[in-house]
Amino acid sequence: MNKHLIRYLMEHPEALDFPLIGDLQDIPEELIAEYWHPFDSKEDHQFTVSGADGSYNHRDYVDRILFVSMGLGMFFDNRGNVEEDYEPFIDAPELSSISMGYREDLFSLIMSTLELKSLLRISRKFSPDLVLIDGSLRNLITRHAPSPLWFGQDTDTSPEEYLQPILNADPARRGLIAKEVAGDDMVAFAMALYGEYLSVLQELFSLDTTIIGISKTTTSYAVKIIKELNAPDIVLFSYLTRQKGYSTGEYYIVDQDEEYKWYLPRPFEKLKAIPIYHMYVRLEDDHRVYRTEIIAPTNDLNVEKLVGMLQSISAQGYPLPLRIAHSEVRITGDDLDIIEQILIERGARLHRSREGL
Repeated sequence: MNKHLIRYLMEHPEALDFPLIGDLQDIPEELIAEYWHPFDSKEDHQFTVSGADGSYNHRDYVDRILFVSMGLGMFFDNRGNVEEDYEPFIDAPELSSISMGYREDLFSLIMSTLELKSLLRISRKFSPDLVLIDGSLRNLITRHAPSPLWFGQDTDTSPEEYLQPILNADPARRGLIAKEVAGDDMVAFAMALYGEYLSVLQELFSLDTTIIGISKTTTSYAVKIIKELNAPDIVLFSYLTRQKGYSTGEYYIVDQDEEYKWYLPRPFEKLKAIPIYHMYVRLEDDHRVYRTEIIAPTNDLNVEKLVGMLQSISAQGYPLPLRIAHSEVRITGDDLDIIEQILIERGARLHRSREGL
């Protein structure tokens, strides 16, 4: 606790006199009721589902970064059987090769590519009825491209320069194609990786199945359900409803979004034309509301059937396949300790960058 900050706030309470938290008590219940549909499915749903998650961790040494990441795809049938597919990646780039402020951008892009690869492979193999993704489908499309600035360089390098080897390969193949294309050139690796990421995403979104993205938070106003109020929809539904159910929804297309003007390399521009159905869902009473986005093979979308299917596989208000994948894929400090010990046994002399501080 910062005693100086607390003392200052006690002496100057006016420092917190600003309208940070809106008053939701004056919002008419009937207005929210127009948009929220309580629903408790009693149907015995029989279906198969795949889901995925990714994880990464890293450790700094005096001259290099040990980076470890993995994507895990899982398939669940309706008899309790589970199949797995995983995609690991381990590297140790020079510590100075990545600008400190952009590390997480690069690491996250690597992790997302691994996650989507494992999900694509297992979904191709088993053709599930549902494909679940932890996160926003819109955000997967609108993800920013890497920049040479990530590596302290000011060049005109772009992803297009490295696309051909990516386009010539199966997006689901094991191993990062970008690493083979770029070698130790970090700028080339990031540019090629972005192309590989988009290639995998486009292939996944073209599968003949229903894809659902589940988001815990949202900061975008690209799709606004309750247009009469300025507060984020997820806040309104979270605090002003308690029953399980779903909200009114609407379709969203990235290419028609005035908020989004980002450029995609030409081979992937059709990602921006995919209709995404956007709504909010609560899977158990008094639990969290999730932003839910759906890409379906046809526009004949049965929302209540899909919500019922999600309810049937939820645990503590969240889809169990995603909860299991998250638990299984997590890379911990203990994992890094084991890798570090293996490297030491091979003769590496490792000195962490913060030792002795």
